Formats: sequence, C-alpha cells, structure tokens
Amino acid sequence: MLYAQCYMIILLIFLTRTVFGVDEQTTASTVISTSATSTENSFQNIDAGTLAKAINIPTCESNCTEMLLTKFEYNQSTACMEQPNHCSHGEIYRILTSGIHNLCIRKEMFFDKNRDCIQPNLDQGAQECDRSCKMIQSIADLSRKPSVQDAAQKGGNIITVVTELGGVCSAANCFLPCFRERMNKKCPRSGGMIVDGILKPFYILAKFLENATPLVTNIVDEKMPRSCSFLVKRESLDSIRQQPV
Repeated sequence: MLYAQCYMIILLIFLTRTVFGVDEQTTASTVISTSATSTENSFQNIDAGTLAKAINIPTCESNCTEMLLTKFEYNQSTACMEQPNHCSHGEIYRILTSGIHNLCIRKEMFFDKNRDCIQPNLDQGAQECDRSCKMIQSIADLSRKPSVQDAAQKGGNIITVVTELGGVCSAANCFLPCFRERMNKKCPRSGGMIVDGILKPFYILAKFLENATPLVTNIVDEKMPRSCSFLVKRESLDSIRQQPV
C-alpha cells in the first residue's frame, strides 16, 4: 500500500507535465502540447532521480519508469514493464498509470477532434492555476526535502516519503478543480476529461481501501498526511470531478 502511494508521485509528475504541455510522445499528448519554456524551466527544479531513489523502486523497474520521469514515454515504459519474467509490480504499474492510458490512448480521438480549442488554451489554464496552487513547486520542494534526499542516499525509505506528501496533496487539491473549471469554460468537457484521467487510479485505490482490513486502513491513516486523505475517499474525488470551483 505504501509502495502504491509513493508510485503516485511518478504519476503526478508525468500527468502534471502532460497537462502543462511538456510531453509529445503520443498523438493525444501532442494535441495538448505547447511551447511553454517557462513551464519547462520550472520542471527543471524537480529532482526526479532523488524521488525514484527515495521511493526505492527496484533497479529493474527504475529502468522502465525512468522513461516516464525523464523521457515521458508512456508506451515505451509500459512495454518495458510488461517484458516476460520482469521483476516489476506489474499490476500496480497498470493501475497507477491507468490515468495516463486513459488520456493518451482512450481519449485520443477526443483530443484530436478538439485540437483547435485545447491546444491554445491548455497551457494558459494550467499556468493560471499553478500560480495560485504551486503544483510544480510542491513536487520540486518534495524532491529537495532533506529527509527525502537522505532517504534516497540511504537506499530509500517509503514511509519517509509518504509522510512528506502533504504539500503535494494540498497543491493537487487546489490545482485539479481549478484546472478542470478553467478548461471546461474554454473548451467544453476538456477539463473534465483530463482531470478524470488523472483521478482514475485514485478511485481504484479508494475502492481498495473501502474493502481493506482495519490493519491496512490504520497504516494509511497513521502514515499519510491529512491533506492527502481526499485522494483515497470516493466522495472527495467526486467533488473534484463535479463541483464548481
């Protein structure tokens, strides 16, 4: 469970970069890609390598997930993880990247059809919300926390990373509804489509916790910051998807 929560950091990095128009690896991602130099510079502050080490992703997995973190290649990363006899937590990877799959593969026709509206508006909407919510900065701050860097240097400590997720969760709770509302106003349904994709794996996690044993739920309650609780509660996720800002 803690491994799954930390893997969400990778998901947030990739999906936030996709929203901000940095990824250009698939047709759908290309539709929502713009030349946002200032945004790319902001992402340079994120030490993705430290986060991966702090989470203690096995080497055989990090070789694959690095394609998401540094090259932003979802298809290649997935093919790597699905190689026969691979050591990975394949099912966890599929669940936690289901939002990426939803955006880049299943919704490809929607993005292509609405290219003319989405492309010029996406980056502006994301940057407007990021100025208020500090989504990118929260991930950068996490990657540079002394406790996280220390965990990375000592071979990884999942619990340490989980306990430090509060700032990222607070920023996400601000950014997601803000972005959804702004994009829906500019290009109907687009904000909802993107945010639904981002939230998909969290719905799966919420459903799991609803049926989990008290031991599991107690661990989550004890280690996960209170500001992250909305990510594992179905009613909170529904509010982000449906309610106006």
